[in-house]
Amino acid sequence: MVTIEPKQKPRVGAGPVYVDTEEGFVKQVGIDSACPVPGRSSTTNKREKIKQFSTKSRRRLIKALCRFPHSWRFRFELTFADDVMEGKTVEERAKVGYMVLHRAQDLIKAKHPSLQLFWKREWKPRRSGRIQGELCPHYHFMAYGSSWTDEQYFLMFIQVARQWIRYAKTLEVDKALKVAMHEKSFGYLKENDPYTSYFVKYVSKGSTIEGERLGRFWGTIGAVEQAEGEDQGLTDRETVQLKRFLRRFLHCTQKHRKKLVDGSMALIRPKRRYEKALRNVRFAGFVVIRKATVQHFLDESCGFDIRE
Repeated sequence: MVTIEPKQKPRVGAGPVYVDTEEGFVKQVGIDSACPVPGRSSTTNKREKIKQFSTKSRRRLIKALCRFPHSWRFRFELTFADDVMEGKTVEERAKVGYMVLHRAQDLIKAKHPSLQLFWKREWKPRRSGRIQGELCPHYHFMAYGSSWTDEQYFLMFIQVARQWIRYAKTLEVDKALKVAMHEKSFGYLKENDPYTSYFVKYVSKGSTIEGERLGRFWGTIGAVEQAEGEDQGLTDRETVQLKRFLRRFLHCTQKHRKKLVDGSMALIRPKRRYEKALRNVRFAGFVVIRKATVQHFLDESCGFDIRE
């Protein structure tokens, strides 16, 4: 069962209030008649600089994707040419990236108001070019449009990619277009496509840069639908059986090998934190797993159905 926490109501003036600006950073905003959050001092309600793709942020992304009631149909990735990022600090690169993303977001909302997208930013070292080895941002997108055809997705991507390059103000337009239109930079998604799992994975450790302000790591574009979660009552026996099933499932799915930089494979010992947590009778949390898999287990072991 996936547990979805209710959306937190906006705080009304619990001390200084911070919001995202167009540049991707936070800015203090004064609010009159401030009422502090019960049980917390107003001095503890400041929003800190966003330095990494945190566990909480990733968890919110996973839950938001789980609540999306449709299958994603199209994906594409966009990045920046060398001359755009050359000679800039990580903070300056984050600022440029967020500015371009913001303008592309406005374009999509204006030209394709029915389109729903999730975006995620990653920081990875450049593999080639004049800034090889330096951290640069690139963006992943997943899109869904009701009754959209493959041709509509492709034409939308061409329009956004061209404008993205224009917004970035690169002088290497031909090279940037070649990268953007490469066959690996976009594609169509099938139902339960593995790309969705890749979309929510942790970014590399290099994305944590102390002392730098990186801004948000994911977000939505358009009126993205969010379905309500389902509650399924279980008896004590069914709860025990379900937890045992989940421990076995996690044991089989956790990686036992890791590919090293030199291409060789190394055996690793999984920490199995979630398996241990499921042994606790007070465990409360969520596990992302296909509904059909849980349904099959419950039909075989517990003898009841999850209603559609």
